[in-house]
Amino acid sequence: AFGDVVFLDALEEYPIGNMGRMALHWIANHTSAAFVLKIDDDMYIRPLPLLRMLMRQQRAMMYWGFFERSGQAVRDPGSAHFLPDDLFGHDGVFPPYAR
Repeated sequence: AFGDVVFLDALEEYPIGNMGRMALHWIANHTSAAFVLKIDDDMYIRPLPLLRMLMRQQRAMMYWGFFERSGQAVRDPGSAHFLPDDLFGHDGVFPPYAR
């Protein structure tokens, strides 16, 4: 009714999993949205607590997500997330990152 909700019906599976990231990039560069929320169809959110928390935040670039402290590189060549030794060290342990 207000044009403020957009559903992107796109597969997020390998090899076309970049659709969601491309949509977020487009939104960031072509809209004046105060906030953008990307969730998957198997996730649950509580809209009112989320809205209250967002309204308390300053208008700044931020990312909320799961913080991985000791992620392991996938060494299986058949995996969509395969990372060979020559690209990322032989120990295969990532530094902390948000995903």
